[in-house]
Amino acid sequence: MTNLTVPLQKDREGVWRIAGSRITLDLVVGEYWQGWTAEEIADAHPTVALPVVYSILAWYLSNREEVDRYLEMRREQARVLEEEVRAMPQGPGIQRLRELARRRDRH
Repeated sequence: MTNLTVPLQKDREGVWRIAGSRITLDLVVGEYWQGWTAEEIADAHPTVALPVVYSILAWYLSNREEVDRYLEMRREQARVLEEEVRAMPQGPGIQRLRELARRRDRH
């Protein structure tokens, strides 16, 4: 692993965030892979300075295998959470919202 100093902190849930913000590593890397430039990422997140974005992207590219494993773990956690939420009992309000969403998606 390359020893670059980057302003990332792991929160209580194990999520990597940019220090001093709620912006996650997942978000920055995702935007990068969608083709966003460092400037566009910084512009979209005013709490994150451009040099910070560059340092995070450099760190990601230097530690890609480790970060990709972390991101895969996060995707799996999200999938499991989604399944748990779908399995929860639903009141009539939630059922109605889901029906409206299904109708919207069909049109």
